Amino acid sequence: MKIVSLRSCQLDPLWIDKILSLKEQEWSHGMTSQYAFFEKYYFHPHVHFLMQDESELIAYGMTKHRPDGVEILDSIIVDQHYRHQGFGKQLIHFILDYHKRCNGKSKCVLICRKHHIGFYQTFGFTPQPHITFSDKPLRQDQAILTNFDSPQRIYSYNQDYGNQMRCPGLL
Repeated sequence: MKIVSLRSCQLDPLWIDKILSLKEQEWSHGMTSQYAFFEKYYFHPHVHFLMQDESELIAYGMTKHRPDGVEILDSIIVDQHYRHQGFGKQLIHFILDYHKRCNGKSKCVLICRKHHIGFYQTFGFTPQPHITFSDKPLRQDQAILTNFDSPQRIYSYNQDYGNQMRCPGLL
């Protein structure tokens, strides 16, 4: 079992198919083709985290870097056949450690379904009802969490901040 971190442009089509299949287990994301995935992510500096066992994708996560040093955790998913075995915890620890090594800290904000709040609280995340995303309305069953006290009240979820993350040798 290993976890790798890749930029969008480093993902090969086979892994993209596996990511799309894994995302489909959790929610209908409307992205059914590699083309749609490339169109949405390829030119963005997001970091994709793949937990894999040889050619099988066990879990997946993605982060979006903001110029203020905050990472947006997105799409943290564990394959339904591997849930409740600690793989999600391993992936979150890896992602937080990765950003701490890259940026000296791991300030993160995320959107999750309300029934997952307890899981993220074990990593120091707390619900932040005062925060909203200017370009991503929340559904009734979702909550915004951070692992830091955020004075900011509005974030942009999809804004392209350019390739500002510095992490030589780790990608």
